[in-house]
Amino acid sequence: MEYDTGTDPKLDSEASKGKGKLLDSAKKARKWQTELNASKKWMARFTKAARDCEKAYLDMSDGEMASLASYAGKTNLFWSNVQVVLSAIYGRLPKAEVDRKFKDFDDDVSRVAGLMMQRILNADIEREHDDTNAAMRDAVQDRFVSGLGQVWCRYDVETEEYDEPVLDPMSGQPMLDEKTQQPMTRKAERIINEEAEVDYVYWDDFRYSPCRRWRECRWVARRVYMNEARLKKRFKLSPEQLGMVPMQARQDTAGDGQDDVLKATPFKQAAVWEIWDKEENYVCWYVEGCSFVLDEQPDPLELEDFFPCPQPVVATTLTKAFLPRPDYAMAQDLYRELDRVNSKLSNLTDAVKAAGVYDKTAGPIKQLLTTAVENSLVPVDNWSAFVEKGGMKGVVDWMPIEAFVNAIVQLNQRKTQLQHDLYEVLGISDIMRGASVASETATAQQLKVQYGGARLSNLQNEVARFVSAVMRIRANIIANLFQPETMLKRSQIERTPDAQFAQQAIEMLKDFGTSMYSIEVTSDSLAAPDWAAEKEARTEFLGATSNYLMAAAPIVQNNPAVGSFLMKLLQWAAAGFKGGKTIEGVLDEAARQLQQLAQQPPPPPQPTPEDEKNKAQAAKFGAEAERTAKETALMPSPPQLGAPGAMPGAVPLPAGPGTAMPMQPQMPAPVNNMPM
Repeated sequence: MEYDTGTDPKLDSEASKGKGKLLDSAKKARKWQTELNASKKWMARFTKAARDCEKAYLDMSDGEMASLASYAGKTNLFWSNVQVVLSAIYGRLPKAEVDRKFKDFDDDVSRVAGLMMQRILNADIEREHDDTNAAMRDAVQDRFVSGLGQVWCRYDVETEEYDEPVLDPMSGQPMLDEKTQQPMTRKAERIINEEAEVDYVYWDDFRYSPCRRWRECRWVARRVYMNEARLKKRFKLSPEQLGMVPMQARQDTAGDGQDDVLKATPFKQAAVWEIWDKEENYVCWYVEGCSFVLDEQPDPLELEDFFPCPQPVVATTLTKAFLPRPDYAMAQDLYRELDRVNSKLSNLTDAVKAAGVYDKTAGPIKQLLTTAVENSLVPVDNWSAFVEKGGMKGVVDWMPIEAFVNAIVQLNQRKTQLQHDLYEVLGISDIMRGASVASETATAQQLKVQYGGARLSNLQNEVARFVSAVMRIRANIIANLFQPETMLKRSQIERTPDAQFAQQAIEMLKDFGTSMYSIEVTSDSLAAPDWAAEKEARTEFLGATSNYLMAAAPIVQNNPAVGSFLMKLLQWAAAGFKGGKTIEGVLDEAARQLQQLAQQPPPPPQPTPEDEKNKAQAAKFGAEAERTAKETALMPSPPQLGAPGAMPGAVPLPAGPGTAMPMQPQMPAPVNNMPM
């Protein structure tokens, strides 16, 4: 976008001398002075309304706190309503849920990468010195008070210098000094700590380009006040440049006399604007009224959406302009009328008192009212005259208070109606305020809960969207700039069953950033914790898992090869369960064990009772055969026919049981009987 910077003889002379860098800095200074002025003018109406809302929230008048002496019975219902809504919407620490966009249950690397990022985000918020939770809570409070809340994300790194050995490029060994023969070293810098910080931005210190929708916003800026020492250290300014930077005491630009603690600062400061230009893809730092920009850098964070801040959480807007209208402005007439009614009630209450007139000559009557008289009689002079006047009714006339009492009754009814109208406009039910009637049925109370939940659901979703966007920016910074060692240390993933995927998960985060993940903070995780609902969800999951395992166990016992398939089904179910990522690693290990078991040869079948009976009989027969063989071996063997020492005509002994009879030799027939 081109800006008409006009002509400046000094700038033209500097440009003619070849000082183009100075000329370019001056042109950018004029550009951002023009942009900031246009944004300030565009947001002027919102700024005025926001300051009025702050005074109403703190019950301030003309810049001063309403003192007890001037208190006229006012009830700051605006403050009370904001506290109720804030507690219902942002009741506890947010919990980020980092999950795969495509819930592939067998993609362990993606699952572990998301689990690591989730652990880092949630662990940082829970630290005492981390300002993320406080910054987001203050921003949400600004949304319900002034109408706009914003935070700013940044990368903060702490380094140190150390002596690094100089290595020989050829051998890779440390080089030695020729004189001292000691290893040569050089100064190097290393990271000792890094953080993805979130800073709260006061609504009046936040500017953005005029736009109809946030997606059309061209630039965003935040204002930070810095003294001379910080300016010199941060921007490396020379004494001449430092003298050209406008330095002034912080003044209340609105001129409404509102207290500002920075007014008490004993030194001057410069209002430095940190501006992120999405069109030119760079960041610059500028002080209004300065003739040059203090510094400029190309995109330092390389975020997916460029801006270091999310879309601010805002009140009511129209499509013609992204300019919020505070909630208080929508119901300010009701709030003001309620204040007037409360003031009248206070005055009437003061008027209702025991007061009247009495006859001056009736002195004892005054003694009855001004003296602590109880269970005693007061003497009256001239009793007959006192009775003639009608007694006490004749000498005392009380101030009528019936009219005041009736007015108080009517005003209380009007007050109740005004409060009811306010709750209708703001959508705050009796149940949310902790109010109920004993005669109400459970159905009536449930309807009130649903009514309040329906009216607040949009607010809850908007706040959840804002917190989720902050978490996404922090995750983007962590994935882009954090060292792998820091990610391992913060996530403690090496102490889990998923340690084997840690390095691959870090590489995936470094390559793809957070584009493959959906990072969200749901509205129910921001509201006050519902322990019964959380317990019910876990019990339901355990019950369903137990039933599934009981049904699958007989199938796996008969056919172990099916176990891997059944475990995959369980993993698929756990991947869709909220909070199931932490248990998926255990399921993966069980699936691997089942797969290894299926690859092993099946064990021999268990013997049946019939097999045991046959085995016992076989053992019995074997034992008998062995005994018979031993007995046979001990018996002497008889001599064979024709053997030396055998007696003529001896008949061999019969063979033992189970053996064949030996063959006997036959004599040949005589040859002389054959025919010639």
